[in-house]
Amino acid sequence: MIKSTARFSTGLIESSDVVPQSWDKVSVAIHQKPWHFVQEGNVPCVPALYFEYASIEHGPKYGMSKSVIDGHKETLEAGAESARMILLAGGRLGMGGDYGFAWNPHGDYARELTFFVNYVGLNSHTVLQCATRTGAEIMGLENEIGTVEVGKLADILIVDGDVLKDISILENKSNFIAVIQGGLIKAGRLAVNKVW
Repeated sequence: MIKSTARFSTGLIESSDVVPQSWDKVSVAIHQKPWHFVQEGNVPCVPALYFEYASIEHGPKYGMSKSVIDGHKETLEAGAESARMILLAGGRLGMGGDYGFAWNPHGDYARELTFFVNYVGLNSHTVLQCATRTGAEIMGLENEIGTVEVGKLADILIVDGDVLKDISILENKSNFIAVIQGGLIKAGRLAVNKVW
């Protein structure tokens, strides 16, 4: 976690691929010289802000102290503002975060997408692009995955509802009509042999 403008600058300068997860005070740094590494250098950022939110919301019942919670609040607010600024300036955001904690368990990944719509203020289309196309670009796999095109691998999720109007429908697996992998329905209501 980058905690100051100076450390943000160092992190960007030393980063060859991706700006580290969750940082605060970055909105100040964006107006200074290091910002060109994000915008002109096309360095994608993966802010992992849902971890901060989950820590604030659920951390106290797992013994997180007030000072730790306050740190998460500071990171969340600065990070949300920075995420908006990065996209407005033409930068790239990926989705993803820290999971595997009691207060932010594996399997709740779709909550991050809803969070970026409801808390950060991005639209559903942008969030889905960040999660798919930009995610593939970050991994250097944009020619193989990330978009639905001839010649690319793609898992297709068909849901009951319009995710552009309500992205939170992705949080409930009962909304999954079909998950198609390799041309076969592997999960969802239409699956013969359900995976989950």
